Amino acid sequence: INSANSGVNCWVTNLDGSYFNAERSYLNSPCFDFSDLTEDPVIEFAIQFLTETNYDGAWLEMSIDGGSSWEKVGAVGEGLNWYNLNNIFTSLGDVWAGNSNGWVTARHS
Repeated sequence: INSANSGVNCWVTNLDGSYFNAERSYLNSPCFDFSDLTEDPVIEFAIQFLTETNYDGAWLEMSIDGGSSWEKVGAVGEGLNWYNLNNIFTSLGDVWAGNSNGWVTARHS
């Protein structure tokens, strides 16, 4: 990734090349209080990925108990560009893996 989708910043695993072998990276966002919402919130972001299809993957998790437990958000076929592979080889389940061929917008309620 040599540029952000928009603006000047993006999160990457390695600014100088590929991600590291056996790397386990994560990004934590601030907490959001959705208790006053009358409809389910929607998350939308730009994602670009290039991973080993049968070994690696990325996914989004959420917690509703302050981080004591976590669950994966969504499944392949839900939302917009939400996961593209069920990685059965490594038991990762539904993930973004392979090559996105540039930035794509992912969206899920």
